[in-house]
Amino acid sequence: MLLKSILIFIFVVISISDWRTHKIPDRWNAGILLVAVLLALVDPSVSWQERILGMFAVSVPMACLLFFVPGSFGGGDIKFVAAVGAAIGVKLVVMGSAAAILLAGIYCIRLLAEKRNGQKTAFAFGPFLCMGMTAAMVFGDAWAAWFLSG
Repeated sequence: MLLKSILIFIFVVISISDWRTHKIPDRWNAGILLVAVLLALVDPSVSWQERILGMFAVSVPMACLLFFVPGSFGGGDIKFVAAVGAAIGVKLVVMGSAAAILLAGIYCIRLLAEKRNGQKTAFAFGPFLCMGMTAAMVFGDAWAAWFLSG
């Protein structure tokens, strides 16, 4: 529980930093990786295989999208998702990313409603990733049970 609380603290710091600067500093992603290693040592509920798969399940598609659509994500977002995947495993990182996309989509609707003169609008995705990952950590097992119950 303490390690997951530390993750959430890091998520808050990343959210504030990314919102203000549109950058996720590498030191915070490294901190998440450190927590991931500690979680792997003390929390057997997520296997090493799930953690390794979690590192790549969302980050690789994001990196591919960045290759084909420059500016779609920042490198910090991709590193963040990989680090969090190592911490919480494939199931929760996929659910957290889906929640982040949903939350960011709601925010984009607001941006589109306010858009003037056809100007492009960039926004920080990190805060939405942090909210989604936190929600997945808190509600993930219940979401999965509900979704799979049919």
